[in-house]
Amino acid sequence: MSVDPLQEIITELQMLWESVLTFTPRLVIGLIIGLLVVLIATLTRRWGKRLSERINAPRAVETLIINLVYVLALTVGTIITLSVLGVNVAGLVAGLGVGGLVVGFALQDIIRNLISGSLLLIERPFNLGDVIKINGQTGTVTNVQLRHTTLLTFDRTEVLIPNSLVYTSILENITRNPVRRRALTLRFDHDTNLGQAMELVLKTVNSVDGIASYPVPTFGINDFGDTTIDGTLYYYFNTVEHDWFGMQNQVTEAVRQATQAEGISLLRLSHMNLVNDEVTVKSREQQS
Repeated sequence: MSVDPLQEIITELQMLWESVLTFTPRLVIGLIIGLLVVLIATLTRRWGKRLSERINAPRAVETLIINLVYVLALTVGTIITLSVLGVNVAGLVAGLGVGGLVVGFALQDIIRNLISGSLLLIERPFNLGDVIKINGQTGTVTNVQLRHTTLLTFDRTEVLIPNSLVYTSILENITRNPVRRRALTLRFDHDTNLGQAMELVLKTVNSVDGIASYPVPTFGINDFGDTTIDGTLYYYFNTVEHDWFGMQNQVTEAVRQATQAEGISLLRLSHMNLVNDEVTVKSREQQS
């Protein structure tokens, strides 16, 4: 039995029209929901911005919060819209899940750094301009991004440290406690009057402008040699208010002049390298 081609075309058009009539309400509803999703995502983005401003979050954290909230709102809204349009959302999500695992495995280092950077920006164990020591690197924090933290060392080398390493390593924030200790070693002649020498050295260091009154400077004898006596002077000063090397030079010169004026034979006068003593703690922003 032959089929009339014209009748077949008419039948196909009728079926297409019925499909359009059936799908049109869904399409209209989907478009309305889509517009509402964009509106809600925009409003949610503004809410995220107000929230970040209320908690006084850094600029990078503010951007992170806003973008996360916006993407989350769009994702949820898109899933709802596709469901209304009749798309198999469960199958789509499952496919995206498998793809996401593959991409996540390939980008795990980047993702780890992004998460660590977000936590650093929220917890703020250091601020811009702080001097920190981490993973053998000591310098001033000049920038904190989501993937890495930038240090400027004191030989003017820029060091980029991955945030995952910054977050999981032992971190010394030198600036958080700016009062630091310095050690000056002295070597006297064996015949030196130790009582007089110790009193003179302590009096001299206390007279230097910038020396902290607490903890108080101390002086101790380290070694009685056959011909010499070695001692160490410990003193403290605020490394943010005073230059590290400038203070060291003042103390050294003051002790040298005082002992010379009193006729005390000083055979050696040098600063010891204690932990972090090789750096100046004053931030680069303050120096500039």
